[in-house]
Order: sequence, then C-alpha cells, then structure tokens
Amino acid sequence: MTEDRNDPRVDVRAPRAELDAARRVLEGSGWSMQQLVQACLRALVADQDGLLAQLRPYYREKRQPGRPRKNPDPQKPATPGE
Repeated sequence: MTEDRNDPRVDVRAPRAELDAARRVLEGSGWSMQQLVQACLRALVADQDGLLAQLRPYYREKRQPGRPRKNPDPQKPATPGE
C-alpha cells in the first residue's frame, strides 16, 4: 500500500525512551513506524475487542491539556482567571 498525500496525517507524541525503544525493535524487523501504525489501525478495525484487550495493559489515561493547576487542592474551588 502506497502513501496517498491526500490521506490525513496522524501525529502523536510519545516519551522519547518509548519511541527510541520501538525504533530499535522495528529496525531489526523490516517494519517502518508508518507500517506499524497502519497495521495497528487495520487490526483495530478487523478485531476491535481483541486488539483493545491485548493493548489494555499498556494503556495510559489521556493527560489534561494545558498547564497543571496552580492550586492542586481539590477541596478548594477554582476561581476564574486562576
């Protein structure tokens, strides 16, 4: 399957250590990062329950966008502009 420039890009951020480790694994496999991501997308569509169950141990909660709150105390209500 060739890349179509009209296809949307998928950009993700990953911790450098995880990305470097994955690249080392892929170097010896004959796979590119793009091939891996595309294969994962196709596998997800083909067997969503099975793939998601297999990935569950590696799942991380999505971080909240922006900076951390100045007042991390959940007991004190935040005020606008804080």
